[in-house]
Amino acid sequence: STAPERLLSTMRSRLQQMYIPSFTDEALAQLIGNNHHLSPAEMTAVVRLSAGSAQKAYQLIANNQRDLFEPFVSWMRLCY
Repeated sequence: STAPERLLSTMRSRLQQMYIPSFTDEALAQLIGNNHHLSPAEMTAVVRLSAGSAQKAYQLIANNQRDLFEPFVSWMRLCY
């Protein structure tokens, strides 16, 4: 769970807590690079947006949400 404090106390008392760290940017880029052929700019965007989560990185690639990053940045700059 990403919020273990929200689990019921009876569940917490019966479970073992394990900490699984997020991927580093370099490890995530290597993992993605082995399975997908992305340009360096696309790779950087996916790694940044996924925040160390391989699952989120693969979802971004599958949903092509990385293509929305540049228009979002442009829109934010216009708003500023």
